[in-house]
Amino acid sequence: MKKNRLIALALCAVLLLSLTVSFAAAEEDVPTFRIIVSANVNTDDLNENEFLKDLAEQAGVRIEYECVYTDWDTRKSVLLTSGDLPDAFIGWNVLSNSEVSYNLPLFANLGELISEEATPNLYAALESDPTYRDACSDLDGNIYYLSDRMPFRPSTYASFLINKTWLDKLGLEVPETLEELEEVLIAFRDRDPNGNGEQDELPLYMNLSGDEAWSIAAFMGAFGCSGSITNYFALDGDTVVYQPLTENFKEFMTWIAHLREENLMPAELATVDDSQFNARLSNETPIVGMTTLWDKSPIGAAYQDEYIAIAPMAGPNGDRGVASNIAISAYDCVPKFVMSADCENKEALMRFIDLCFIPENGVQCFYGPIGTVLEETEDGLIMVDPPEGMTWNSWKYKYAVNGGWPVLGDETFEALFAEVPESDSAKLEMVAVNEPYQNTNTLPKLKFTPEETDELSIVQTDVDTYVTKKMTEWFANGGVEEEWDTYLQELHNMGVDTYVSIYQAAYDRQK
Repeated sequence: MKKNRLIALALCAVLLLSLTVSFAAAEEDVPTFRIIVSANVNTDDLNENEFLKDLAEQAGVRIEYECVYTDWDTRKSVLLTSGDLPDAFIGWNVLSNSEVSYNLPLFANLGELISEEATPNLYAALESDPTYRDACSDLDGNIYYLSDRMPFRPSTYASFLINKTWLDKLGLEVPETLEELEEVLIAFRDRDPNGNGEQDELPLYMNLSGDEAWSIAAFMGAFGCSGSITNYFALDGDTVVYQPLTENFKEFMTWIAHLREENLMPAELATVDDSQFNARLSNETPIVGMTTLWDKSPIGAAYQDEYIAIAPMAGPNGDRGVASNIAISAYDCVPKFVMSADCENKEALMRFIDLCFIPENGVQCFYGPIGTVLEETEDGLIMVDPPEGMTWNSWKYKYAVNGGWPVLGDETFEALFAEVPESDSAKLEMVAVNEPYQNTNTLPKLKFTPEETDELSIVQTDVDTYVTKKMTEWFANGGVEEEWDTYLQELHNMGVDTYVSIYQAAYDRQK
């Protein structure tokens, strides 16, 4: 009996050893991929993300993530120069269109890996949404990267935010024109609306440069500028216009310099950095009368509700507009997933990516896992309130690469929600006042040839840097009228005509 028991134990040991060896062999057979992620500083280590682990298991792969939170541009440059790439890249601004097209031999042609049989969900996404296919396609028509279509996007960027509590205290109405705005700003400057007995109010506090979402460029529509999201380019019909060359821009900057001269904008804006800017907005006592932001999150939590979004104001000639964001908002048209040409077993990695295009998976890639960030109800998904001390803005990034993962946030995706997620609804409510005034004839995201990219690397830097420099100087010291002709000549000497012609050629290819 004892002998039989020993034999049985020995057999069990052999079986256990066999299973262990088989399991280890199976583990070794699982394709493993290294992916570098350009991540938000609020995003947790994706290697600990249980949802992504489950997704990888469904695809029969293992993913090792390297999340890069800071100094990505420097790191990226080293990688591209060396050619020693990870298996793939994922993330917001992980690579630019030109960085991909300029280095095509380094990257896999994903179009060769996409089919109804191998990647049914991604294939269906590209077939059902031609605009999304265009967003993912290079100039040669091939697909070297996947972009995304983001859900619940606003139709405009800019949000003018004004302290309504101050208006009410001073008996003032919401301004409808720039003339009325100036009267409001003078009252903010002189009549102590925050009630602390000090003249510490900053009537108008805005960045001097940057896109229309958070800079003085939001006022350009009041001066007949046709609307621009980035780079100050806009369209007049089908003609590309670089607005810093126009008389309208001259009038706009003259008005901005006037506000500074009247102390309606503080001199510090010429030198302030992001941390100092945000510190003013979140001061213990509210000191900013009006600003423009993407959302209210930089404003002190204790008094965010004092600020309301207002419509763009009419300028001296009755112009009243704001640039539409429709052309570039949902379809970001930039790489969110790029695979190395040297990646082994490309088909296996594409199985993983394909699963992200199932809407129920896509919402979790974009917002975070169901059961953590999202909650299932009878009516659909809702976003769980962030933990105490965490903003919506940081909460939506904690478990996901929000806005940086290849997903299709279309109507099917959005229909999974019982309500618009709080992180998006606040912005949508803010920009609703802009809709009657939006200019939809805005320049889309453009794609450039390698030759054009080479030229832009010189002329764009020179021209944009000079324009920003002059805007800052004119804000601080005035002199727009006196220096305008010299300024224009300098821009032409720098090659602004080449700059415009490259953008015109790129637009003509895509329109």
